[in-house]
Amino acid sequence: MFTEEIRLTLQDVNGSMHSDNILSAVHLLKELIRKIRPLNLQQIQRLLAKAEQAAAFIRDKEIVLLVGSTGTEKSTTVHFLAGSKMKKIQVQVTHETVLEHITVVEPTKNSDLNNVTSNPQKKSETHCIVPVTVQLKDIFGPHEIGEITICDTPGFCDTVGPETDIANATVVIEAFQKCKSVKILALSSLKGLGDRAQGIQDLAHILIKMISNIEDRLDAIHYAFTKYPSKTDIHAYILNIKEKVIDQDPLLRSDKAFVAVLKDLIRKTMKKAQKIDPIYGDPKFFIETLQRAEGITFPEEAFRFSMSPDTQKTISNEAQRYEMSIRCAAKHKNIDLVKYYLDILKVLKDLTKEGFVKDAYEKCLRFISENIEESCSVVKEKFARAFESQDGLREGDVREYKTFLEYIQAIQKPLGGHLESGLVSPTALIQNIQRT
Repeated sequence: MFTEEIRLTLQDVNGSMHSDNILSAVHLLKELIRKIRPLNLQQIQRLLAKAEQAAAFIRDKEIVLLVGSTGTEKSTTVHFLAGSKMKKIQVQVTHETVLEHITVVEPTKNSDLNNVTSNPQKKSETHCIVPVTVQLKDIFGPHEIGEITICDTPGFCDTVGPETDIANATVVIEAFQKCKSVKILALSSLKGLGDRAQGIQDLAHILIKMISNIEDRLDAIHYAFTKYPSKTDIHAYILNIKEKVIDQDPLLRSDKAFVAVLKDLIRKTMKKAQKIDPIYGDPKFFIETLQRAEGITFPEEAFRFSMSPDTQKTISNEAQRYEMSIRCAAKHKNIDLVKYYLDILKVLKDLTKEGFVKDAYEKCLRFISENIEESCSVVKEKFARAFESQDGLREGDVREYKTFLEYIQAIQKPLGGHLESGLVSPTALIQNIQRT
């Protein structure tokens, strides 16, 4: 595990500490942890547990799902729609760097908002679906009844790590599938747009990855724009990008689903693009629009999500590493270590539901079972030969057989939950002595 790459990272950590650059040292240590432990199973379990709670809460409900890349102010938008009062502040993140950040100064009494936070450094703070129920009386006044459920989402296609990617591909998508209907509020920010419409491409591909046959479900997608100056003509801006970038690029033009989303975006911003101003804006208009909007009424047919190739590679590498460790420990009859890695591999199998992890786990079980069976046959044959020899059984033969019997007895509890009926029984070894 102590590779050249890890050794160099440790040298960089030492260098940062000697120069009193603590932030750099912390960043390097986080990188080192990721190299040593590419997959945090405890974090996956925490995310899935939270997602299951959220899934139970939104089951059979009509929800508004916020979608967008990191930095599009999804969490800020949730606070805005829920009626929180906000302001812009300066945040010093390093000695040299000061960033602008919009923060809540007067939150509502809505306790659901306690789990909705944002980060000035454009890092995703939402690692799990967070449903927020907004009472309409809090927005329109005491005469209004009813509620609307808005869901802040983890970063689909964001760089928040394989743990969130796994959670997205399992429980989170299943949660959306069990809703009564889902309205999509897709967010785009000016800063994330880029000269080649990269921000729009990212948004389009998030939507395409989440929603099957997206061309047939565009009516359920509603767009809003953050961090755009008030005088920016968003429709003209996007149309200009289409004509000067998309139409000139054969590769982008060939992406039919992306082009369909882009045309839908242009069409829906023709009359007016909906800009979100979390400081001076009024959430009433947006809430009313979302109430009237159409949604996806059969979400179980629409929503899907697959893990990224990088996440699948990470899972595959971890499964192979655990398999090698199990084989090595089994050969050395280190049962505690075998159980430790088998338990981890089983958790990985259950969490990811990936076929190749299941195959690795079952291969390990077969290897262990065959290894024990082979050792058992060798010991029994050796004992029988000694018994039938002219010299008969010696003390060493009996001691060796007894040691193996104790080994078989010792593995019953730690491995029984994995091998079950495939495990050699101590009784069989005792009966072998009696038959002999």
